[in-house]
Amino acid sequence: MSNFISNFLKFAEGSETPELYDLWSALATLSSIVSRRVWINQGYFTIYPNLYVVLVGAPGGRKTTSMNMTKDMLRELEDIPFAATAMTKEALCRYMATQCQKKFTLLDGKEKTYTPITLCLTELSHFLGTNSAHMIDFLTTIYDQEIYDAKTKNKGDDIIPGPYLTILACTTPSNITRYLKEDVISGGFSRRTLFAFELEDGEPVPFPEITPVAQRAWDDCVSWGKTLSSVSGEFKWTPAAISWYQEFYVKLFHSMKDNTDVMTRGYYKSKHIQLLKIAMLFALAENTDLVLDEIHLQISEEALNKLEVNMHKVFEGMGRNELNAVAARMIETVTMAGGELSEKKVLSIMYREADTRELYGIIGHLVDTGKLHRADEKDQQGNVIRRLLLTPEHFQSRTSHDSTIKPPAVLSSGDTSPVSGRVVKSEEVS
Repeated sequence: MSNFISNFLKFAEGSETPELYDLWSALATLSSIVSRRVWINQGYFTIYPNLYVVLVGAPGGRKTTSMNMTKDMLRELEDIPFAATAMTKEALCRYMATQCQKKFTLLDGKEKTYTPITLCLTELSHFLGTNSAHMIDFLTTIYDQEIYDAKTKNKGDDIIPGPYLTILACTTPSNITRYLKEDVISGGFSRRTLFAFELEDGEPVPFPEITPVAQRAWDDCVSWGKTLSSVSGEFKWTPAAISWYQEFYVKLFHSMKDNTDVMTRGYYKSKHIQLLKIAMLFALAENTDLVLDEIHLQISEEALNKLEVNMHKVFEGMGRNELNAVAARMIETVTMAGGELSEKKVLSIMYREADTRELYGIIGHLVDTGKLHRADEKDQQGNVIRRLLLTPEHFQSRTSHDSTIKPPAVLSSGDTSPVSGRVVKSEEVS
């Protein structure tokens, strides 16, 4: 693991934050530090290491704790502009145009102007505001612009040269469902944003303290950050990196033909761009020679693959059917309970979300589609003690090691399913 990132993770060990959050907070920190001063030339366009990262998880999941490490480190490094947690698009553009512009010198002696800003957001939906589509359109457009021209009705134009936004935000699955529309999140914004979804808690720490080891790790991060503040230039590729990336890109290109998920398709179309952004950061975490090697690309792919494990959960509540959000919260409820909860308890918890028949219908749909499993817990005499709802992973684990957990008995033709409320057809009965 890279120097800066391993030190960041070492410092975070005593904070109960999940490692997934810490890794992406570390990458967002590096993104802010190196800014638009480094890049990869792709002929028709240039790739800079700016990142939009959203930490997604249940309330109390230590998202803000992890994000605050980034904020505190950038403040200690100084001279990195921050935005307020609640600003209109117009106010943000005016602030960037008037307060955030910087310059660095190219190898040929010419000066290059750029406009960096970092958004550390405790709750993404609060920053986006009531008209989330308006702000998301702005964030989507400015993401890869060389110059952004913000026209206002009464205050003239705000010209932003070389805009460079780094976003590290926090939110919950329910807030994504509640505040972000499907057509908004499935468009350009989702192609540019990396959602780090985590429902598992970090290791418990009854008495958190910053140990001497953790403090040294923090100081090393700050020291390296100061070193990176003067680094600038174009990345060069090693032959091994070129060969690896060519194979990766072709494989990714062909795999996209089989992707029919509208909510994740945009991400996969831009995965190669994200890979190169992150690879630059992994390289800069350990040295300043601006050389992209095969190992940096491999580590970046591994980091992205970890995000993809839970990516579908971020968008499960999206869609026109209002019960989609209820279904997503039901899955989240069972998952947060350790992957297993009695059906009776689920109905009790979810009673405010929908009526009983709708809840049974949702359970039936989730079971039919394999997103949840039903099983009966039985005593030694074979009597059903309770009916359970389990995540697929937990169902497989329980049924393979616990003889008291069995799939529910098959219904006879003509019986009414207690789950979906529908009549079971003869061809469904084995």
